[in-house]
Amino acid sequence: MYDIAIVGLGPAGANFARLIDTNKYRVAAIDKKTTTPGSFAKPCGGLLAPDAQKALAKLNLPLPGEVLVSPQIFYVKTIDVDNGLQRNYQRFYININRHKFDFWLLSLIPKTVDVFPGSSVIRINKEDELYSIVFARDGKTQAIRTKYVIGADGANGIVSKTFLAKREGCLKLAAQEWYEQGEGNPFFLCIFDSENPDSYSWFLPKGDCFIFGGAYEKGEARSSFERQKLNLRRYGITLGKPIKREACFLYRLKGPGDFHLGKDRILMLGEAAGFISPSSYEGISGALESSYLLSALFNHQADTDILKRYKRATSNLRAKYTLKILKSNVLNNRHLRKLIMKSGLQSMEVTDQG
Repeated sequence: MYDIAIVGLGPAGANFARLIDTNKYRVAAIDKKTTTPGSFAKPCGGLLAPDAQKALAKLNLPLPGEVLVSPQIFYVKTIDVDNGLQRNYQRFYININRHKFDFWLLSLIPKTVDVFPGSSVIRINKEDELYSIVFARDGKTQAIRTKYVIGADGANGIVSKTFLAKREGCLKLAAQEWYEQGEGNPFFLCIFDSENPDSYSWFLPKGDCFIFGGAYEKGEARSSFERQKLNLRRYGITLGKPIKREACFLYRLKGPGDFHLGKDRILMLGEAAGFISPSSYEGISGALESSYLLSALFNHQADTDILKRYKRATSNLRAKYTLKILKSNVLNNRHLRKLIMKSGLQSMEVTDQG
């Protein structure tokens, strides 16, 4: 029997598992990933934004060199397909291999946490004062019992689907394809094309490859994705046959009521709680910040009214993401975006060295 069981070991779950005091609590963690190549595929641009860099700094986590990937480019070329505009903006992102980043965080989890890798949760039931988690691993079914369940399994994970309100209106389908790097200078590209997604899409180099992806309405994802690739041709970008494809559900905040921090002794972290930027889909900072706050509550106070105290502790974090909803509404309004881009505010010229 466990005190705490974590479902999902992305940045939120892994950081919580790293920080929770295992001298006070017996902790289990269940995750689909294994060390086998290809066991983890998440459509993520893999850029560490300033908020994520700050979160790592606050946690005193120096980034190891092996998670970095070339090139490191410090501007974003922005294309507004709706208004026929292009601008370049300086941005301080760090280009990383998202898979290696997640496995690095996994390596920091202490041995005192019982980790069940390569496991898929089948169901979670409440049994009196405990929760029973049934999962499949190596072709066999296992079960554990726990007092608390930490939901860190993303936008459409089994924890939120079992215990929290339905989220259909906030779910998008994120799709991404990988291609071999061709000729030409590498660059980061941000594309606004409201005919297809209602927010921006990304195009960026990763070592010998480059990726193109975006977040689309679930029933129209494939057709919208293909139409947008065709639209890129007018800007001299022709995409050939992809090396691989990745897809998953993504959570898109629409209002303050879309945060879901938990219920009873179910507590949510990161994107599962709603801590993902609706303007940029950046979720690593929210994952790290929310997992730190919840682990601190468990470690430093008695485990009574933990959900109430978690809501209070995340009030500033929720306020920050609520402001990002307003930012998203501005950026995704083609008329307001046209005014901003035509003004040239904060844009820069980039020299063609060809």
